[in-house]
This record gives sequence, structure tokens and C-alpha cells, in this order.
Amino acid sequence: MTRFGPKDYALIAATGLICGVLSALLWRGFSAFYGSLCASALLFYFFRITVLRVLLVGWCAGQAWVWFYSQWMVELNVSPQCLNTPFTVQANVRNFVDEYPGFNDTVVQRAELDITSVSLPDCAALERIRVYYTGPRTLRLGDQIVGQVTLRSERGFANFSSDNRKAQAVALQRLAGGRLEFVYSQRKAYRGFDHWRYRLSQTIANQAGLSDTAKGVIAALVVADKRYIPPLFQQLSLRLGVGHILVISGLHIALVAGFASIVARALLRPLCWIVAYRVRQYLGDGLVFASALAYALMAGWSLPTQRAVLALCFWLLAKNLGRDGQPLRLFWWALTLCLLINPLTGLLPAFWLSFGAVFIVLISSVIVGRFEGARAYFLTHVAICVAMWPASLVFFGQASVLSIPANMLAVPVAGLWLVPLSLLGALAGSLDAMTVSALLWSWAAWPLDLAESLLDSAWLEIGVWQSTLSIAFALLLSALWLLLLTPLRLAWRYIVLVVMSLMLSYRPMSGSTDRARLWVFDVGQGSAMLLQVAERSMLFDLAGGLPGSVYHFDYTAAPILRGLAISAVDTLVLSHEDFDHVGGFYSPNFNFGWRRLVTPSGEGERAQTCRPGRVEQWAPGVSLQWLSGGADTPLSSDNDTSCVLKVHAYGYSVLFMADVGKLKERDLVSYWRNELEADILIVGHHGSDTSSSATLLKWVKPRYAVISAGFYNAFGHPNAAVIKRLNSSGATILNTAQTGALRFEWGRNEELRWLATRAHWARFWQDNYSP
Repeated sequence: MTRFGPKDYALIAATGLICGVLSALLWRGFSAFYGSLCASALLFYFFRITVLRVLLVGWCAGQAWVWFYSQWMVELNVSPQCLNTPFTVQANVRNFVDEYPGFNDTVVQRAELDITSVSLPDCAALERIRVYYTGPRTLRLGDQIVGQVTLRSERGFANFSSDNRKAQAVALQRLAGGRLEFVYSQRKAYRGFDHWRYRLSQTIANQAGLSDTAKGVIAALVVADKRYIPPLFQQLSLRLGVGHILVISGLHIALVAGFASIVARALLRPLCWIVAYRVRQYLGDGLVFASALAYALMAGWSLPTQRAVLALCFWLLAKNLGRDGQPLRLFWWALTLCLLINPLTGLLPAFWLSFGAVFIVLISSVIVGRFEGARAYFLTHVAICVAMWPASLVFFGQASVLSIPANMLAVPVAGLWLVPLSLLGALAGSLDAMTVSALLWSWAAWPLDLAESLLDSAWLEIGVWQSTLSIAFALLLSALWLLLLTPLRLAWRYIVLVVMSLMLSYRPMSGSTDRARLWVFDVGQGSAMLLQVAERSMLFDLAGGLPGSVYHFDYTAAPILRGLAISAVDTLVLSHEDFDHVGGFYSPNFNFGWRRLVTPSGEGERAQTCRPGRVEQWAPGVSLQWLSGGADTPLSSDNDTSCVLKVHAYGYSVLFMADVGKLKERDLVSYWRNELEADILIVGHHGSDTSSSATLLKWVKPRYAVISAGFYNAFGHPNAAVIKRLNSSGATILNTAQTGALRFEWGRNEELRWLATRAHWARFWQDNYSP
């Protein structure tokens, strides 16, 4: 019989606490939490097994801590007085400033600010904000600025998929974001970690002998500055599953700690005659920990560096106390402490990728510990990569079989060559030995230059698949894979293999063919919709963003489409050329096919015009009727050329108005009249007063008026006059800025019903966070 000591029971309680915290973050609503507590109480009463009771106590404590922390320990709301009201802030630029090409040849700077004071007392609770700035000043890391900001609640998007923007905002306590209108004063940082981070980043960027890829990777490894990594190389690293090498984490901290240990021994050895051994040991460990902590701060004190520093701290404590320094135990206590400090950290993708990856590495090393040599090395990478595939599908939407050989090659190259030389070069640069640092960095760049030459190789596409998984499903797959590798009896291995195969082959059951679904994605200030009817599909518009840099379609609508196993649609409609409607079409990540493309001009691959009057019969009871599109005169505005479409399906109808204005609406009324009547109206021009005239609404008679607009957008959409007219028409108004993504469903013999993301999919922290 196995006997457990106090430290074992403590570890079991910590395990229960970790599971309780993570399950509370994954579940939705208070009812699941309440039900789990009741079930735990019953199990505690009926089962007399001490281990199970300790685990249940930890589980309940973890769940209770999440709810207590989110309800009373942190502020999740922004005062309404802080929103859409210009006020002055004093703040420090927290991290490296990203730059994007904006409209009209402007440069958009995106910065995170740590607020030190505000001019509005109601906004004193704001600690961190993210702002966009298009003014003449150049912001940089560490700057102390005084400026005027106009903020909105940092809620991000809300869609029927894993969208981590709201979660990140909550976990990081970044409750608001918006525009930095003016910068009144600016003072550069001339000391501290921010100063040295910026200085090293600029030093690396100014190395004429390095390629762009080498500059970007070395800057990422030294000071966590990923701004200069070329997009193609970033995509390659994600595709091959080696992106973890570009993140400063345990490998880097361990190298710094090891180097500091060597230096400490050399410095303290002459003191062996006058200083006791125990004192020298404490001094050496203190120097090691201080060096690791200083480097973590130089790297921005990200979650992976926090995890590594905590693990190092526990290892040093265990060593000095004469306790067991087993890596898995140290990792478990570091994870527990991290969740105790801030349980909402579990909402961050970095948490799952950092702690999850290290946990898989530790478990895999234990599983393959019975093997030796090259076989152990190969099997370790196989176990790790396969276990990480589900996480890659969750957060990046893709995984590759080539990740196994890529990691087998990249990990030793990075650990033995790239990272040490990069860090030594940074140390030399900090000491103004620029010739030495340039030489070391040029040596470090050699494998990067070789990798860059392979960017266009066709074989890199082998074994790549794209999909999306829920976090819970991905966790189960990884757990089953690791369980399969453990030394189970052969019968149990077969059972695990069968279960995994069934789960991997699972696809949601398709509904009746006599059903229709309309998805209105929450894409901010833009438009993107999906219609599924009669086993056919149509995408109407592809959202916006910033040309050349940000495409909202990629992380709002695209994950849902992949989750629905849609890689191509029958019809792709680009209503007109405004970027907020067609932005996703120009994204480098847009990889959805189409049978035909419909635009006002009819230009493009397999394209045709949205010719007014054309009727398409998709199935019995399902038709598409094109009401308008293209220029009537050479002076027609771009908005008035929009494709206007009415869809009839199983007794209900949807009217897509795109961005047509009131004059065009008058023409539509004069020609189509009763044909305009629709159950669902996609309100024109995002609720602008240039559209949705009273005359149009009189003929449409909508039951639901859907507005696709950005949350607290700069245009003031939807206009108050439009809301008044829609209310007068008797329509139920649904604005994606408040509801999140919408899904309408109906069938041949079924009533129309709808779901809203924020109303039906919100978790407890999202409910609190919504104003």
C-alpha cells in the first residue's frame, strides 16, 4: 500500500486547485460552478479515500478562488465617464511600439501605456491601456508622456469561436483602449531596464551585416522584440511548430543562470579561506537568481519568463533546504503559485502554450525514460510534437507533421549555438564592445540564413493541415496521447487508440437539408456574413482592418469557418470596394476557395456582376434575387454601386443592403416596392444616417434589423436618427457591437430563432466585463 506524506498531500491539493481554477475558466456561467461544488460535497461525504478528499478540497478551493478573485479582487468594469470622453493622462510606454501603414499614407503607432495619473477622477482605476497614435511624434519603449486620449471599453470581438482578445484584456487588466489624440510632452528613458531593452534592440536593428531575418530573430531572443521578424519567417516557424524557439522562456533563463553560476564560482573561489562554504553557496545562488531575474525583466517579464524564474526560485530553495528538486514537482509549484497570484492568467494563450508545453516535455521525458541514446531523443520529440498538435490547432489553426524533424534539428541548434551566441553578443554590446558583438551575432545568424533560403521550398507544405479545436477537446486529445504512451497493458492501449481515433474522426452531424443558417460575424467596423442553405454556402463580404497589416476576417470569421469544416463556398460576394467590406480578401492568410465570385464590376477569377433582376434558384423554396449592383452613371458613388441581394428560404427572407445610400434606396423602392419586404434586414452602411430611410423601412417591414458596427466606433454608428426610424418600424434591433456575432436559424417547418454570442456564450468574466 502506498503511503503518502505531507508533501504528497500538499501536491495532491495543489493538483486539485489547478484543475479547479482551469475548469472554472473553461466553463460558462455560475450554474456549472455551483453544480460542481454540490457534486464535490456529495463525493466528499460518500467516499472515505483521503487522496480523493484532498483532491476535492483543492478542486473546490480553486473554483472558489477564481470566482472570489474575479468578483471582488479585480476591477472588470470601466466607468462610463471614461468612454468617448477626451481626457489627459500621464503614462509610460510599456513595451515596444508597433507601426502599421494607415490610410492616406499615415503611420499608425500602437502602444501599451501604464497610466500614472489621469485628469478625470472617475478614471483613476485605469492602470493599463492600448492606444493608436497617428501624430508627428515617434513613441518608443520607456517614454514618459503626457497626452490626450479618447477611450472605449477593450472588449474586442465576440464570435462563436475561441476569440482570446477579451480574455487577454481581462487577464492583463487592460480595461480600455482607444486613440491617443495629442502628445503634449515626451521624455525619453535614460536608465533602467526599458532603456537598455530599447538600446539593444536598436543596436541589433542597425547591424548592417545581418539579414532582416537574423535581426528579427536575434532581437526576439535577446529582448523579446519580434517587430523585425519577416512575416514569411513567422509563418514558417508556426507551420513547422518551432515558434517556441523565438519566445524567451526556460531555455534562455537556464543558459543565463548557468553562465551566472560559472561566474559566481570563479569570483567566490578566492574567498574559500575566509568565507564559510554555506555563505558562499548562498551568495552564489543569490547571484544566479539575480542574473536570471534581471534577464527576465530585460525580456519584458512575460509569462514564460515568470514561469522559468519561479521554477528556478523553487529549485534553489529546495537545494538549500536539502529537499527533492524533482523538475515535475518544481514545475507544479510554479504553476500553482502563478494561478494563486492571478487565476485569470489561465485565460491567456501564453499560459497554455508555456505551461502546457513544459508539462508535456516533462511528462514525455518520463515516459521515454526507459529508452536511451538516439532512440530516446527521437521518441521524445515525437511524443512532444504530437501532444502539442492539438494546442497548435487551437491557437494557430494549423499543425504539421514536419514539426517532428524540424524540432529535432532546431532545438539543439538553438540551445547550443543560436541562443548562447545571441546572448553573448548582447552582453558584449551592453559593454560597448561592438566589434565583438557584431562578430558573435554574425556567427549566430548562420543557421538563420540557411533557414531563410528554404522559405519557398514546396516540401514545407507536406503534411500541413488546418482546423480549429476547442481548448477542452484539445486537452483531451493531448491527455489521451500521453496516456497511450504510458506502459499500459496492451488491451488498454487498444481502447485508448480506438477512443482517440473516434474523437479525431468526429464531425458535427449535419442538420436537415431543409434548414438555413445566417451568421453575422462580429468584425468591428465592417461587414462579413455567411449563409448556409440547401447544402450550399455564401460569404457576403470579408470585413476590414488596416491595409497591409491588420485583417479582422482572419481572427473573427475564419476560425468559425474552419470549425464548420468550410474550406470553400459556392458564392463569394464582395458587395463593393470599400476596405471594411473586402479587407479579408487581400489578407495573406485568406485561403478559402469559391465556385464563383460576385462583384459590382464582375472582375476577378470566376467572377460575374450582381446584375439587377437576376434570380437564382438554389433549391425548391430557396432563391437569390439580385436587386441592385454596379454604377448607374459615371458619377455614381462607390457605396451606391453596392450589390443588394434578397434571399428567400423556406418562408423567410433576408435583405442585404451593403452600403447603398438614400438616393439609391429611393430607386429600389420605386422599382421593387413589395419585393423589398424581408424578415431580416442587414442595415445599410453600418447604421449611418446616409442609409435606412423611412421610405425604405416602410416597404421592407423588417422583424429584425441587424447592424454590423464597431464598438464605440469613431463614426458614431449607428446614428440616433436611424435607431429612431428602426424602432418606429417595429423591428428588433441587433447591433453586433453589443450582441457580438449573431446566428439566425430556421427551416421549412421551423420558426425563425436567433442566438447572440454575448447573450448566450458569455462566461462569468465576460458578463462582468460588459458595460
